[in-house]
Amino acid sequence: MDLSKLKSIRSGNRSAVTKLIRKIDAAKQDTDFDPEELTATFENLLQKQKILNNLNEQILNLAEAEDIESEILDSDEYCITLETKIRHIRNFIQDTHTTSKTRQSETSSQILNVDPQPFVSANLTENSCTQSSQNPFSQASNTVSTNINSKPSTSTELVLHVFTDASPKAYGAAAYLSNENETTLVMAKTRVAPVKCLTLPQLELMAAIIGARLAAHLHSTLNYPKIVFWSDSSIVLHWLTSTKTLKRFIANRVKEITELTHPYKWRYCPTDNNPADLLTRGLTIEQFDQSILWRKGPNWLTDSTKWPELNSAKTPF
Repeated sequence: MDLSKLKSIRSGNRSAVTKLIRKIDAAKQDTDFDPEELTATFENLLQKQKILNNLNEQILNLAEAEDIESEILDSDEYCITLETKIRHIRNFIQDTHTTSKTRQSETSSQILNVDPQPFVSANLTENSCTQSSQNPFSQASNTVSTNINSKPSTSTELVLHVFTDASPKAYGAAAYLSNENETTLVMAKTRVAPVKCLTLPQLELMAAIIGARLAAHLHSTLNYPKIVFWSDSSIVLHWLTSTKTLKRFIANRVKEITELTHPYKWRYCPTDNNPADLLTRGLTIEQFDQSILWRKGPNWLTDSTKWPELNSAKTPF
């Protein structure tokens, strides 16, 4: 199938996604909505998301070299927005199901004069979001915060840390929220490296774009006051501060990153302390769940006096 045909199919599926989201939003405003119908519509939306992800990969593989940048940026922006919308809808549906189960339990206890508390798990009685049994992450421990709008108990300044990394097979970014006492994973994004060969520094630069766009999305949604960006690529860090004329491929991406991340700073992070490095390895769910680095970020994150510095003597410039 040619490129124009694939883009036409993708456009049609995006229109279908918009209609499904509008239908769900309308149902959420209706106090008498049918939960089963809402769930069915949501499942259709998830199927459309899978189709779009597959189409994006096919289009990227067929795109000309000069069009790869704009194609990646367009698909990433759309996918991040859609993923956020899907997360909100999923939370709404899970809250609805939890509320329904809790009310049924309360009704039964009134009829039988039985206290349901000993028989209902705490996470249900507290009306928190639970993972679907079909979600493979439900087999992992519940260690990632599901309510990033909640502020830590302390009044210290919150900082959003965004880590980026790449390998020949994949590249991506992971975002963490921290104060002086604790850190938590907020969101992550990864992509398979394009079929067209790119050098590792170029892929690291693509990872930096993912990180910049991820931070811009989170900042616009949650308005974090301070953001710090981290990369283990000294070459990328040099490109981002260089005043020399760069090749077009590099210059276009540096411009995009600079516009999205100004006035925040990019810093160096050793590879073995970079949680985004785990995104590029193809780890299993269990390995991610067992990794403290993945769940909490590097242990020095809460103490700015221990943040690593790039040794200029080791840079190739």
